[in-house]
Amino acid sequence: MTKPSTILIVQQTLIRASTRFSDDKKAALRQAIATESNPNAKWVLEQTLENAEIAEKTQHPTCDDTGIPHILLKVGGTKSVSAEVEE
Repeated sequence: MTKPSTILIVQQTLIRASTRFSDDKKAALRQAIATESNPNAKWVLEQTLENAEIAEKTQHPTCDDTGIPHILLKVGGTKSVSAEVEE
């Protein structure tokens, strides 16, 4: 794997992870909204689902938790990853 292809894969993965909820997660939110009796809790669930839908449509990050995606990159014992940021 080349450096440019690794950068592209990490970039695409990070964008996907930060802009999309899985279908089962969206379904769980819809189910929770349908059964939630507390108006405040229901509102939070609705806002979370709306946030997910907007994020996927606009490719802007969701705010599922802290809004900061994290990556764990496993490269093997004989490889290294530079801390330099490339444009």
